[in-house]
Amino acid sequence: MPAYLISYSTAAEQTKANLDEFMAALGAVPLAECLCGLEMDLGLKEFRNWLTDQLEERDALVVIELHPRLGQANQNLSKSAAAWLEEMLESG
Repeated sequence: MPAYLISYSTAAEQTKANLDEFMAALGAVPLAECLCGLEMDLGLKEFRNWLTDQLEERDALVVIELHPRLGQANQNLSKSAAAWLEEMLESG
């Protein structure tokens, strides 16, 4: 089953609280503030799209697939940050 590292930044405290509660209900392991690990039987892009539905348009999201292969998908991350992240994952 795919394993993901999920980081999010929300503009509204209520959205953060809702997402924290949502992630806990899914069995996510809290790693730090707005950072958790989760096993979910969805592909990377599908998982990102599914999580995006839980966020507001201006919120930021990064999903890194840890297993079975390294990969990433994001929302509202700068192009340079997304390029750096992709480069680091590919060189690993």
